Amino acid sequence: MQSHTDGTNIITTGSAKAATLYTKGVAFLIRSSPNARNKLRKAIEADTHLSVALAALAVSAHSHGLDSECRQAIALALASAHRTTRRERQHVEIVALVLKGDVGRARALRAAHLAEFPHDSLIVHLLEPVDPA
Repeated sequence: MQSHTDGTNIITTGSAKAATLYTKGVAFLIRSSPNARNKLRKAIEADTHLSVALAALAVSAHSHGLDSECRQAIALALASAHRTTRRERQHVEIVALVLKGDVGRARALRAAHLAEFPHDSLIVHLLEPVDPA
């Protein structure tokens, strides 16, 4: 199993380019930048089995109301996750639960996941309360 890093976490991919594009894509996604989808798509082009990038693309598609793309991306993420680390599998599972609307289970898994992997930035971002200010 080849891997790279997103700066703090192992990313299961043989492609440094995919890891870099994924990292940039997630940073853009967290900031609600329109560049997120492009970076995530390019990461997936560089590694079609990059489950965490597929999960992030699903989040982006969901936030843009692209339900079909969201469902397809999260299905591919779940199918690819078996090749990854436990952190990545949990990451994909939490994203899938959020997208499915199972917020209670997602919150519980998120809390346990972040206790062990506190720098998993997309998971940190998911389910955060929105500041109305």
